[in-house]
Amino acid sequence: MRFQLSILAIIFAAVSANMRDMFPLKDRIKMLFQQGDITTEQKEYIMSKISEKMLNQQLVDRNKVHDADYAKLSIKDMDELSLWLDQEVISEHISAETANYARAILDLGPSSFQEPNAKTLLDGPVDADYEGNGIVTKLAWRDYDPQAGGNNLYNGIWGYAKGIREYALHTSYKGLNILDVTDAEDDNIFLVQTIPMTGGNIWRDVAVTEDHYAYVAAQGGTNPHFFSIDLSELSGSSPHGEGSNPISQNNIINHGYSNWGHTINAWNGLVFLNSAYSSRGCEILDARDNPMNPKAVANYSNGDCHDSFAKKIYYKGQLRDLFFVADGFNRRFRIYYITDVRGSNFKFTQIGQTPSTSGIYAHENCVSEDGKTLFTFEEFNIYDIAAYDISDDDKLENPQLISKFQYSLDNEADATVHNGFVHGNYLFVAYYAAGLRVFDISDVRNIVEVGKYDTYLDPDGNGNNNNNPTAQTEGAWNVYPYLPSGNILVSDLVYGLFVVKTEGGDNDDDDDTTSSPTASPTVSEKPCTICDNLETARMINKGQDCTTSTGILNKRCNKNANWRNMKWCQLSCYNSGNGYDGDVCCNDTPPTTSPPTQSPTESCTICDDRENNRMINKGQDCASSTGILTRKCNNSGQWINNKYCQLSCYNNGNGYDGDVCCNGNVV
Repeated sequence: MRFQLSILAIIFAAVSANMRDMFPLKDRIKMLFQQGDITTEQKEYIMSKISEKMLNQQLVDRNKVHDADYAKLSIKDMDELSLWLDQEVISEHISAETANYARAILDLGPSSFQEPNAKTLLDGPVDADYEGNGIVTKLAWRDYDPQAGGNNLYNGIWGYAKGIREYALHTSYKGLNILDVTDAEDDNIFLVQTIPMTGGNIWRDVAVTEDHYAYVAAQGGTNPHFFSIDLSELSGSSPHGEGSNPISQNNIINHGYSNWGHTINAWNGLVFLNSAYSSRGCEILDARDNPMNPKAVANYSNGDCHDSFAKKIYYKGQLRDLFFVADGFNRRFRIYYITDVRGSNFKFTQIGQTPSTSGIYAHENCVSEDGKTLFTFEEFNIYDIAAYDISDDDKLENPQLISKFQYSLDNEADATVHNGFVHGNYLFVAYYAAGLRVFDISDVRNIVEVGKYDTYLDPDGNGNNNNNPTAQTEGAWNVYPYLPSGNILVSDLVYGLFVVKTEGGDNDDDDDTTSSPTASPTVSEKPCTICDNLETARMINKGQDCTTSTGILNKRCNKNANWRNMKWCQLSCYNSGNGYDGDVCCNDTPPTTSPPTQSPTESCTICDDRENNRMINKGQDCASSTGILTRKCNNSGQWINNKYCQLSCYNNGNGYDGDVCCNGNVV
């Protein structure tokens, strides 16, 4: 393992080297004046208490925490400024919101007359309901750039699937790295292409729209620009060679937008450039009509906009596009209505916001799949994660705090949280030095930790910790849990790309609740086909079948990428009104599954039934692993090359090209 310096010290040094491109404290104070939040006299009084060194320090993320060279106010000046802010609020010379923002950027404590935070169901580390790594299993790890470390880091991560192939889009100080992770279960992942980009040594991020377009943005360093990349040249069938560089230069466009991309998000044909700075906020681009040249349609500048999240949620009786903003030093997470964001007269309409919490940095937020719970993540190590109830109109307007919580060992090894994402009943969190942490959120009033992988402490998984857990910004940076295979991608700042899987992770079909019925299939003049009705492996393990699992069908089918890719429960999805695009099923009942008919002119061979190493280690056998067979067999390059489970693949109806097994149906 490479020796690691403190990432925090590295970040501070790197940012200081690029002072002209970033945002010093004096600019934030001037911004309050320019926006009319403070008067000339108030600005001059605040700045009179601050040293020149402190005025020129940059405030981005956690650069100010734990650094010995970081200038701070004297205790006397802190007390005087804090008291003065309280008096200005009481006399209505300054708003409480502006005073709270000033407290955040000046490192002041809470107001002397501020209400204490409400007591919640949980305010501490959650229970860990597992041994070892719990439900998490490492499939593969690649620290593929030996020069990564120091001032040059790995950072953002996103997944992309095409046909039977899956890719990790992994950003770093070099640019965008594209790795084929299709056969991660066989520890077979490799770098297909690196697209060079300038800047972004520490902050670079990537997102993909619903189609095949990736967007990469950066901050810090020289010329940290915003790019669009057409991914259509990536293969959806046979694998590319390592380092084959399939994406041509004419499918890559540099749009400028220097220093806008502290983070980036993409949703519903929109791209969100999150600057983490109030005078810029978030630039929203429309990529729907011209994805390679997205156009700006709105700018959010009501806060720092460190990160953002968007989701369709019912509000006031209608399904609306809602925009959730993590507003950094504003210490709040805000909710806006953006359904009409593409309209010429669009204006941001705030629906609600969380209360301002003393000492936090509002870093990132996400929402549960049912749209009822908002999860917030703060990066100043005050409470780490909070869950808010947003289950109806009143609670969207005034989010109700359910709990604040940390990972299970936080009392023993105080780690800082970074980013989290919900998939199914799990909250997947990149927890810096604590690595990947997985929480069961099926009961938001009783959240438990159910798995982990120590990307930073024990990257090779041999049980020998390579680093010490700290509260600083080292380790797991981001996570992507949405690949069709169920595999989860984790980016570690120093140790690169990890691919892991959760137990039963190929699907998350745990909810049998019946949703509102949908319309019956539309009659079509298209030619019909015989549709099968294959259950997922998870459904099989739970004794569920396609025909009677109405709740699952209404939640999954054409609404879930994994289901669309594999066409699970094809017939039942069609019959329930949730059919896959282009499907017109002739049959009312599932066809009888049988192995391919042997032609009398073809010679047959005796087929073996060898499991791969991973199946052997997990005690799985070919004959009973229907879910694995359906996904792998003739759909996986690694399986095709080695003809794993040859007989069972043949019996399952997805045998290898040319195979005619004499012993078909005999296992």
